[in-house]
Amino acid sequence: MPFAVYCLLFAVYCLLFTVYCFLPTTYYSRVTISSDSGSRWTSGPALVLYLAVAKLFFHLFTAEHYGIFRDELYYLACSEHLAWGYVDQPPLIALVAWFARHVFGSSLLGLRLLPALAGAALVWLTGKLAREMGGDRFSQALAALATFAVPIFLVFHHWLTMNAFEPLIWLAAAWCVVRAVNTHDAKYWLWFGVLIGLGLETKYTTLFFAVGIAAGLVLTRHRRVLRSRWIWLGALAALLIFLPNLIWLVKHNFPFLELMRNIRHSGRDVARGPIAFIADQGMIMNPILFPLSLGGLIWLFFGRVITGSAGVPPAHQGQEAATDGRTTSGSVHLPSAPAPAPAPGSLYRIFGWAYVVMLVMFIVLKGKNYYLAPAYPILFAAGAIAFERLTTYVQSPMSKVQGQLDPGSAGVLPANQEQTAADSRTPSGSVHLPTAPAYWCWLRWPYVTLIILISIALAPLSAPILSPENYIRYQHALGLEPPKAENQNTGPLPQHFADEFGWEDMVREVAKVYNALPPEERAQTAIFCNSYGQAGAIDFFGPKYGLPKAISNHQNYWYWGPRDYTGASVIVLGSDGEGDREHFKTVEEAGHTYHPYSRRDEHFPILLCRGLNQDLHSLWPSIKKWN
Repeated sequence: MPFAVYCLLFAVYCLLFTVYCFLPTTYYSRVTISSDSGSRWTSGPALVLYLAVAKLFFHLFTAEHYGIFRDELYYLACSEHLAWGYVDQPPLIALVAWFARHVFGSSLLGLRLLPALAGAALVWLTGKLAREMGGDRFSQALAALATFAVPIFLVFHHWLTMNAFEPLIWLAAAWCVVRAVNTHDAKYWLWFGVLIGLGLETKYTTLFFAVGIAAGLVLTRHRRVLRSRWIWLGALAALLIFLPNLIWLVKHNFPFLELMRNIRHSGRDVARGPIAFIADQGMIMNPILFPLSLGGLIWLFFGRVITGSAGVPPAHQGQEAATDGRTTSGSVHLPSAPAPAPAPGSLYRIFGWAYVVMLVMFIVLKGKNYYLAPAYPILFAAGAIAFERLTTYVQSPMSKVQGQLDPGSAGVLPANQEQTAADSRTPSGSVHLPTAPAYWCWLRWPYVTLIILISIALAPLSAPILSPENYIRYQHALGLEPPKAENQNTGPLPQHFADEFGWEDMVREVAKVYNALPPEERAQTAIFCNSYGQAGAIDFFGPKYGLPKAISNHQNYWYWGPRDYTGASVIVLGSDGEGDREHFKTVEEAGHTYHPYSRRDEHFPILLCRGLNQDLHSLWPSIKKWN
């Protein structure tokens, strides 16, 4: 689909979305409470669901553009060797890859359906979190839109990788924390622990999120929850879920730590200082969303959350109030007393500390710039609530709301009037709603419009919308380049696109060399690859061209060994031949791999090597390559 048509369709969708969501609300002297909106089709949850569905269809639409990603090939290879651990990742992604391949097939659409669903769920849960934290329709929709618009999430949810599922696990765990805070039900900490355990089986960086939340507990008044048995049961649940992988790591002498040490010494990952790391956050998360995330962080630390008698944000008491105290006209009257009490600082400051602690840890440990990305939906939810309350427009200068419900019932203001109501309650129990400047409300329009326009402009840099040729022209015209996470010779495309090109072309060239061998030699010829991407491509595309499974010394392929090959005849990929001539009697260049859009390190000669000077099995322990 041409980029212009894509932009037109996306703009029309967003225009309809904004018409539903961002028209200013006028409040009259008598407050009428409803659940987000008068219509279920235009309520906050409905708008969030629309955005989640749009996110799903966006990724399904782009799923088959370009080719299969380097890491996807590796995870599919791991899915053929299911285990409790691997050199470079926990076991869950291999199980997910096995499930996707066996249930949905090996097409790109089938393999990438689960990541697309995870992306849609992330958008939906962000809106749900905003609602749980007291946000009304606008903040729910804005938080979901922000998560949709994040460039790095467009990258994550395009592939079947660990990064597609980690943000969803973090956000689900955060929702459990909010529920525990809002309801004072400590059992939610058990579910938090279950999710942390699941996250650790997905990606080890979940440990940083758990440490951040623990720091947030200690540094806030929520530390009292540490006296509850439920949080320790949650910690035990996390440990038990992670235990099989932990045992595997111990038995194999923690290969992941060795790998990380080798990567640091090799300089593969881009190491940034504090300012550059923070600047990268703005770029990979969409620059227009930086004020929203920063505002969310400030609100988490200094915002005042209005709570009722049970300590629950009024937004969650509104439905009960509407049921018990709704008049025949549909309005709900506020009780004259007791007044909702503002909490001393945000109820959710725990997330503010968690973010700051993780930011410091990733900077100090020289983590990749995207490691912090799963935390941003929490900041978007908080920032959307802050922006909603900042831009609430009250028509009447001193609108006076009085009334009395039946005994035992409770009525509350909408979430976007909670703060002004609490601060303006008189001794008699009446609530005065002070005037907010009308132009504040209309700040919503330009900001949301900028999010939409800038997101459309940046989307081709993160998602395979354009052809490679048009992408190169568009990037040059835009003058922007996505921040790099690794030092790789990528060629004309950024790494996340370059790693999707050239794999089947390489396998096709290898097949020409392999199938040209005499049958007796072919039977004992191994295909040795110097990287897991090359080996994964041979394993994935090889059966189509009559090739055997590859062997490799890279990452977990080294554990899988040389199988029955002796080294009498080996096709070597990813080598310049210098080291091979030291080990083989003869080395000849039998072919060459090339693709104009692949990484430059995937342009190499195909070497046919004969007569290894020692048995391959005895040589194998010394050629381990973890980097």
